[in-house]
Amino acid sequence: MSAPVRGTNVAPFDGWTVAHATTGAACGVLGVPFWAYSLGAIAYELAEYSAEYPHGSPLFGTKRPESIVNVAADMGVGLMSYAVARYVKHGPYARNGLR
Repeated sequence: MSAPVRGTNVAPFDGWTVAHATTGAACGVLGVPFWAYSLGAIAYELAEYSAEYPHGSPLFGTKRPESIVNVAADMGVGLMSYAVARYVKHGPYARNGLR
């Protein structure tokens, strides 16, 4: 098991922020419907919190559950990267390139 990431689950952005951004971008590029991505992201956050409550999780290398600020940042980063990737891949300029 790796050492816990410093500030994990406390600060708004931590070592897992990149994973949330990458997942959102991948789903946006693949054309996953917004409702499906949102539902999956919310379900994941609930499952993660329940796995970490009350003393953290050896699976994630944490010592406490996520703070509400960290959950909000994870969701925000994922949704923003989804939106940007979806627009770039499937937006009005996607077929003919930027004009």
